[in-house]
Amino acid sequence: MKVIAVIQARIHSERLPDKVLMELPYGYGKPLLKWINESIEKSEMIDKCIVATSVNKGNEKITNFCDKHGYEYIRGSEEDVLSRFITITRAENADVVIRLTGDNPILDIDILDQAITRHIEEGVDFTQTFGLPLGMNFEIMSGKALLSLDDDITKEEKEHVTYYFKIRDHVTTHEIDLNTNNELADLRVTVDYPEDYLVVSHLLSNLRNGEVPSLSLVKRVYEQTPWIFKVNSDKTQVKVFPTIEEEKKEAIRYLRRVGFEKSANIFENK
Repeated sequence: MKVIAVIQARIHSERLPDKVLMELPYGYGKPLLKWINESIEKSEMIDKCIVATSVNKGNEKITNFCDKHGYEYIRGSEEDVLSRFITITRAENADVVIRLTGDNPILDIDILDQAITRHIEEGVDFTQTFGLPLGMNFEIMSGKALLSLDDDITKEEKEHVTYYFKIRDHVTTHEIDLNTNNELADLRVTVDYPEDYLVVSHLLSNLRNGEVPSLSLVKRVYEQTPWIFKVNSDKTQVKVFPTIEEEKKEAIRYLRRVGFEKSANIFENK
């Protein structure tokens, strides 16, 4: 089995421009892309990591960064992100492809390796984890499934890489529920807003000598300084939901998170 990790990354971001190359922790750390690549290098399952960016102007910053650090990359369509993954899968003859994004620097490699193992054992088209803080869950695809997608791929499926695997009836899937702590599952450790950047900076500044980013780090910081996660608790993630019911569930969770219990109850009882 050849296992490839693909980091989806671009410079343009309306909420936090150039975020994938921002240093973490603030002022003395490493760029987000470097954190992700260094975590992947510790994997016992992943054979290669490739950064997938677009041909749009400005992304030269990413390719220059990759050239400087010896990271592999490809450039493809800005809108058809799925095509970048298909190109890599075909070129690498990959059996397993993991989708990562350049704004999620907190990777628990032990959990990822276990998820890859489960995916291979199940022999499915698509595996996803649930229950980790936002920015830490994983999506794993079969290379064979990627190369045999239907011709009638929609615009949404091209833009959101794993959306196809979540809504098509013929796709075989496996879900890994890692939700051992509801409070942790509600935390944001992705970097999409300035507030996210502050939270993740605080997280990484708490790494001890030789320690790597992990769920254990998030747990420890949450136990020591739970208030820090209030900084970005009102932020939402742009997401496409397969059904109105799933979107409704997310809306209810958000309303409860920001204290609108009565509104959440009304939505829940409809």
